[in-house]
Amino acid sequence: MTDWGVPNWLDQRAYGDTKRWSENRWRWEFIRRRQDSRQDFLAHKDGTVRFYKEVYAKIDGFSGRILRPDEPGFVARVPGCYERHGLAYLPNPAIGDQPFQTIIFQKRGPPLLMDAEEINSRFKTTEAVVIFDLTAPIGDQVEGAREMLKSQQQLKLGHIVHRGKKHPTKWLTYLRTLDAKENRASLTKIATGELGWTKEHTRTDPAQWARDTVKQAEALCFNWPD
Repeated sequence: MTDWGVPNWLDQRAYGDTKRWSENRWRWEFIRRRQDSRQDFLAHKDGTVRFYKEVYAKIDGFSGRILRPDEPGFVARVPGCYERHGLAYLPNPAIGDQPFQTIIFQKRGPPLLMDAEEINSRFKTTEAVVIFDLTAPIGDQVEGAREMLKSQQQLKLGHIVHRGKKHPTKWLTYLRTLDAKENRASLTKIATGELGWTKEHTRTDPAQWARDTVKQAEALCFNWPD
C-alpha cells in the first residue's frame, strides 16, 4: 500500500502552519487526496523519467539532475492533466509541500508544453511552448508562466538564466576598444590610449586590462542585455 503522506488527523499540529498556505497549496492538498490523481501519477511517473532521460541526452553539456519521483518538484507528464487536475503536470500526491511553480493551478498558470519538439520539428529541446487562455486574466497567466519557465530552466539547464546587467557608462569605451582593435592597435596602446586604464589599476597590467575590455566589448556585440 502506498504511503500518501497524509497527516494524523487526530493531531492538528501534524498539518503544519496552515495559516501560511497559499490558495494553491490548499487546492493541492485536496487534489492530492483524490484517487484519480494518485492513480494518474503512479501510471505515468516512470514513463516521465524515461522521457526526461531521452530529452536531456540530446542536450550537449547538460549538467542538471533529473529529479526522482519521490522528490518535491518532480512532475509526471499525464495526458489531459490540465483538464483533469487543473495543472500542466502532476506532482507526487504523496508530497504536500511542493515548490510554488509545480502547483500553479489553471486560473493562474497556462499549460507549458515541454516536449515542444514533438509538436513541431522547428522547436529545439531547449525551447518550451506556453499556451495562454484568452478568456482568463492575462496578468495571472503571465506570472504563472514566468515561474513555470524558471522551473523548466532549472530542470533542463541546471540554473536560472538571468538578464545581463547594463553598463552604459562603459559603452563608449567598448566602442572605442573595438575600433582600436579594428585598426590593429596593440593591447598596450589600447589601454593607454585614454580608454580607461590608469596606474591606479594595480591588479592588472595595461595589456591584460585591454584584453579583458576587448572580450567584454565583443560579448556585447552578440549578447545585448535586454
